[in-house]
Amino acid sequence: MKKTSLVLTLLLLGAFLTSYSQAAETAQATPASSFEIEGNLLRKFTGSETEVVIPEGVTEIGNFAFKVCRSLKSVVIPERVTEIGEEAFNGCSALTSVVIPKGVTVIETGVFYDCSSLTSVTIPEGVTVIGNVAFESCRSLTSVTIPKGVKAIGVGAFYDCSSLKSVVIPEGVTFLGVKAFWCCSSLTSVVIPGSMKVILREVFEGCRSLTTVEIPESVTDIEYGAFNGCSSLTSVVIHDSVKKIEFGAFAGCTALKEWKISPDHPYFKTDGTGLLTKDGKTLLACLGSAKEYKIPEGVKWIERAAFCGCKNLTSVEFPEGMQWIERAAFSGCSSLTSLALPESVVVIESFAFKGCSSLTSVVIPKNVTEIGTETFQGCSSLTSVFIPQRVGGIDEDVFDDCPNLTIHAPKGSYAEKYAKEHGIPFEVK
Repeated sequence: MKKTSLVLTLLLLGAFLTSYSQAAETAQATPASSFEIEGNLLRKFTGSETEVVIPEGVTEIGNFAFKVCRSLKSVVIPERVTEIGEEAFNGCSALTSVVIPKGVTVIETGVFYDCSSLTSVTIPEGVTVIGNVAFESCRSLTSVTIPKGVKAIGVGAFYDCSSLKSVVIPEGVTFLGVKAFWCCSSLTSVVIPGSMKVILREVFEGCRSLTTVEIPESVTDIEYGAFNGCSSLTSVVIHDSVKKIEFGAFAGCTALKEWKISPDHPYFKTDGTGLLTKDGKTLLACLGSAKEYKIPEGVKWIERAAFCGCKNLTSVEFPEGMQWIERAAFSGCSSLTSLALPESVVVIESFAFKGCSSLTSVVIPKNVTEIGTETFQGCSSLTSVFIPQRVGGIDEDVFDDCPNLTIHAPKGSYAEKYAKEHGIPFEVK
C-alpha cells in the first residue's frame, strides 16, 4: 500500500512539475524587440503578440503605450510597476482581464478606455484615485471592487459600462465625478458612502436597472440629472441634510412611486406626488409613475424638467396664479393629451412640451409674448394651437413634426404671418 501511495505521489508531482514548466514557459517575457524601452520606462509596444509579458525591469508604462492594440488578449504587468500612463491600454478591444500591480496608486485618465472585452479587473489596495474615463466603454465589465483608500473617482470613470451590475463605493471617497456611472444600464444597486457631500450632475443618468439607492445623510446637494432616466427606481429618501436639488435630478424615473421625506424637512416638502420647495412656490419634480396630477395652489414656478419623461402622465390641472413654465418642463410626456394653462402664465420656455406626442390642443395664455425653441416639436398629434395677439416671436422649429396642426390667432397677428410663412394652416380666432 505504501509503495502504491509513493508511486501516486511521484506521478502527481511529475504532472505538477510539467504543468509548472509549461506555465513558466508561457510566462516568459515577450522579446525586447517588441518594445521601445528607455531605462525603466516602457514607452511603446511595437510587436504583434496577442499575449504579452512585460519585462521585469520595467517600472513605468508610458502614455499610450498599448493604445489601439486591438489584437492584445492578455498582458502580465510586473509587480515592480508603479505607474501606468494615460490611455496606456485605450482601445485594446480584445483584452479580457487585467491585474494592476500593488505599487500603482493612481489609475490615470483613459487607461482602459474602450477595452470592450474586459470582464474583470483587480484594483489594488494602494490606489487612491481612479482617473477620468479610466474604464469608459468597458461594456463587458460585470463587476468591480473599488478598494478602501480610494478618495476620488473621476469624470466618466465607468461611463457606459453597460454590463456592470453592482458597485460599492467605499467610505472615504469624497469625489464622484460627473457621469461617473453614466448609462451603466445593468447596474441594479449602488452604495454611496457617508463621506460624500455632493452627488454631481448626471452621475447615474441612464442607469435604467437601478431599483434602489441610498443617499447618505452627509449629502447636501443633488445636482441636475443625477438620476435622470433611472426608470426602475421606485423610491428616494431625501434626508433633512439635503439643501439643494437641481432640475431634472429625477427626470425620467418612470417607476418612481414615493418621495421619502420628513414633514419637518427644512428645505423641501411633498404633497404625495410632487416635490416642492418648502414655501410651496416652486414645483421641482413629479413622481414618474403619476398618471394624473393636480398641482397645489400657491405654485408659481414649474422648475426645468420637472415632469420630463413622465410617460404615464395623462392630465395635469394647473393652479390659478402660476406664472412660469421652465425649459423642458413637460418634455417627453408622451401620454399627455390636453393642456389648460391658466391666464396667469407669462413665460413658457424652450422645449417645454417637446415630444408630447399625444397632445391634441393647446391654448397659449394671453400674457405670453414669445414661444421659444422647439417648444412643441414632436407633438405629432397636435391639431390646434390658439395663440394670443401679444405673441411677437415664434422660433423657426417650434412646430416641427406637427403635421396636422392648424394655428388659431387674431387676424393681422404675428402668429398669422408666421403660419403663412411656414405653410401651416391658419384660422382666425
